[in-house]
Amino acid sequence: MKKIDIEKWGLDIIERIENKQQIEDDFVELKCEWIDSKKAARQIAGHANAARGHDILWLIGIDEEKGLVGAKNEELANWFAQVKSEYDGNIYPDLTSLNISYKGKTVVALHFETERAPYVVKNPNHGKTGSVIEQFVPWRESNSTRAANRNDFIKLLVPLKSKPKFVFKKLNLSLRRQPNKPGEDLWMLTGYGFLELTKQETLIIPSDEIRAVIKISGSDEIILPIFHIKPLSASIQNGHREIIVENSGMLVFDFRRSIDEGNMLPGGPAKIKLCMRPAGWQESFIEFIDLKEKEETASHEVKVWELDNTLDYKTFQ
Repeated sequence: MKKIDIEKWGLDIIERIENKQQIEDDFVELKCEWIDSKKAARQIAGHANAARGHDILWLIGIDEEKGLVGAKNEELANWFAQVKSEYDGNIYPDLTSLNISYKGKTVVALHFETERAPYVVKNPNHGKTGSVIEQFVPWRESNSTRAANRNDFIKLLVPLKSKPKFVFKKLNLSLRRQPNKPGEDLWMLTGYGFLELTKQETLIIPSDEIRAVIKISGSDEIILPIFHIKPLSASIQNGHREIIVENSGMLVFDFRRSIDEGNMLPGGPAKIKLCMRPAGWQESFIEFIDLKEKEETASHEVKVWELDNTLDYKTFQ
């Protein structure tokens, strides 16, 4: 990955933290300060092993609880030399580092390539009473690091697919009345964005594997099925009940779901989760974004949230 891409990745995370948005990225670790090199070696190895070939990013000087605090001066070369000394066979995740300046503070970005997994580190308890294991393979699970088991090793044999990215360009969420359907309201999420493939491959995404999940503070999640999707680029084609993605391109989408009229909703921002699962994939690739509530609404609208100006519905005709 180029340094400019690492910096962009880091800035995206920093801005989400600054905007009080939740970071739900298995490949990112946030540290408000530098940690002991032995502990770092185990955590980096566990994170790299669980990433199964996907790059990982550590940001020093920021976390979700304390926010942006800035990284203290640390001799990175000496620190990482101590980290590397904990690895068996001198095999460790390759590091690219850079400083990211943001609002007068510095966050250190540590980007690790993980394609040489599994990574084996020294057991810190070796030589102590009752501990005869000299080395082990760490594995990250949620926010903790443990020893890998057989199931984990099986996962390592099948690297994760390189997941596409979806960049939202315009997005509008509304709950509206349905004059032709008394007693029902309609959730409607419309927008468009850029689907970016991170490697050259053809993806077939069935329509029933495309969905949006909305979450408004104080309410349960609501799943919206796809109602209409339209490629705006020649590199993406519409099939009968799927889209065929041969390269990166623009997509227009429309998600809808009817609900009983009169359900009260709290105000505040809306969190959107877009999920797409290509054919043959075991898991979906997911993008998150937050929308702000709009103060003024049309007569037929109960509530409206937006990322940008309301998308012209003519786009979907």
